[in-house]
This record gives sequence, structure tokens and C-alpha cells, in this order.
Amino acid sequence: MMKPEAESKPQERRPVVVCIDDDPEILKSLKRLLRSDDYEVVATADPGEALDRILQPPVDVFIADQRMPGVDGTELLRVVERKSPQTRRMMISAYPEPVWRAASEPSLIQHFIPKPWNDELLKAILRRVTTPRSRKAAAPRRSSPLGLDFMKEIPLLVDCAGRYTFQINPRILKMLRKGRREGRSILAVLEGLDRLKDDPAALIADLELGVTASGVALNLVDASGLAARHLELRGNPSPLLSVWGPDATRPARSFVLVDPATPRRVFLKLLLDGLGQVCRTADNPEQGRELLQRERCDRILVDVSDPRHTMDWIEELSQLEPPISVVPLLPETRRWHPDVFDRWTLDAPLIRPYALREVLALTA
Repeated sequence: MMKPEAESKPQERRPVVVCIDDDPEILKSLKRLLRSDDYEVVATADPGEALDRILQPPVDVFIADQRMPGVDGTELLRVVERKSPQTRRMMISAYPEPVWRAASEPSLIQHFIPKPWNDELLKAILRRVTTPRSRKAAAPRRSSPLGLDFMKEIPLLVDCAGRYTFQINPRILKMLRKGRREGRSILAVLEGLDRLKDDPAALIADLELGVTASGVALNLVDASGLAARHLELRGNPSPLLSVWGPDATRPARSFVLVDPATPRRVFLKLLLDGLGQVCRTADNPEQGRELLQRERCDRILVDVSDPRHTMDWIEELSQLEPPISVVPLLPETRRWHPDVFDRWTLDAPLIRPYALREVLALTA
């Protein structure tokens, strides 16, 4: 008696990725990269064509550039969110502002990758978001070799060059605006994880992370009430990770932060707020002068990207009695001329992107 043939398993469909960018070379690169991983790729510079494809489900991922003639990526992602909410929304851009623009819409940009992107990081993100849930559930749960299984939500970014930086988490920003204090203990420092930067895909797989601006992002809301915690990773005696909150054993310092760029100003204020400090902000020297007249201040943080706009005010600050500590804020790509530091007594500058250890040192 012949045995009935085993029922053939239905063939899994290829994940569909729609890419829109006004640069044909970018589209060629994305098509070549994604087709090598067996995605069905729709690459176009026409917003109408991209949105028409959204109306023909399924579409697993929609990748949009931010700046395009006549339309920007956030507008397209809003349409995708409305017409096809199950489609993952990703932005690829050389400009960081989409993250800040979406801070009030935390669900809009689900993943953000900077140009030029890291191929392995981009493919790892796509594999993660397009893997069917049934396969995820069936896959054996492996423990992270770093012992970081419990670390799901720390505000850390790993960019395509492997540098660790930080960003505002929209959910925490919303909590802080509402006055909820659960969002205060959210700061983290990662040290000694150099080997991870060579394998961003493994980092994502190990921690099962969400991914957003410049790479890997996690968000910790520590409602435990601990002033500070020190965590050690399994298998390594050195303290690779420290999670900091407000230190109740020392009084908070008072800062005035003057920076014309709103994203930078809000970000640094959140760092200081998260460390239990008092930080008041201004976007120009005139507002900063008014704050100094009304409020006590221990340190003034002044953006000096263009010293021509701040030299007179620095001169004024240097003559205050009693003296106030002045910390210049500088971009990594620019250095202030040494004679500026010789002329006035200024603290060591804080260089962007801000290292949390250096921000932490301001509170000592």
C-alpha cells in the first residue's frame, strides 16, 4: 500500500520592501543589497508609485529618504502609517533632524539609519522586523554572551562607525514634559565593548533591540528609586556598564545652558535633568543674561560654534563677581583658538557628541 505523500509546506513569501529616494545611486545600492538577502524590492523616486504599492498589500517595510523634491519622508511615513499600519516605517537620511521632528510622534519613525549606512546593520534590522512571529517563537532563546538579557531600554546609540552616543527617547521626553519622575534615571555609560562595534548584527541579535537613529537604541525607565546602581556583566569582573540616576547624597548644581540649536539644547538638558541637576536653558546670550539676573547659577554652558557671536558675552561673564564657571560647548569638528582660553579663565570645553562621563563630571 502506498503511503500518501506528505503534504508540502506552503512556501514562505519573500518580504516586500519599498524604497523611495531621489538619488538613483542610492536606489541601486539598496536594491543590490536587499536582493542579495532575497527581499522583493520596489525602488522608486516617485512618491505616487511608492504609495500605490502600499495600497497593494502586503508591504513589510517602507524605507524613505527625508529630503526629496516636493515632499519629505515624514509626510510619506504619515500616509503609510494611516494606510498600512502593519508596515514597518524606516527612514534613511544624511540629516539627523527627522528624529527630533518625530519626537512628538514617537510611533512615526520606527527605525532611522544614517547615510552612509552600515550594510550589515541595515540587513540585521530588516531581518529582525520581517521574520515571521511564528519563526521567532520557535527559535531557541539564547542568552546574551554579555549577560545583558535584562537590558532592554537604555538610551544608547551605536552609530555606523561603532561610536556610542545618546539620543532623547520620545517616550521619556513625553514623561518628562508631563512631570513624571520615572524618566529621570535613564542614563547609561558603556565602556569596553569595542568588540561589538565590529559586529552590529550580533549586538541586535543578542539584545533583541529596537533600532532607531544612528543605529541601536534602547530606553530604560528606572522606577526603582535607586540613586545610582552599578552593574557588572557576567564573566567579566570589570564594570562595563553603569546606570546612573540622581545622587541624593549631594546637592544638585544649577546650570544655565545657552545654545541656539533646540535639539542640542533639549538633549543636554535631559542629560542634566536625568542626573538630578537643575538646568535652565536659553537660545541666545540675551536670554541667558536675563536668567543670570533672576537665578543662582553654578555653571554656564555656552555654545561657541561661532565665537564671533559669543565673544563679547564671554568677556562679560569673565568679569562677574563672584566668578561663575564657564564651560564652552564645541562640535567635534571644530576647535576654538587656544588664545581664547589664554585670555579668559574657562573650564575645559564639552565636545559634541557629548560623552556622558564628561557631562557627569560637570555635576561633581
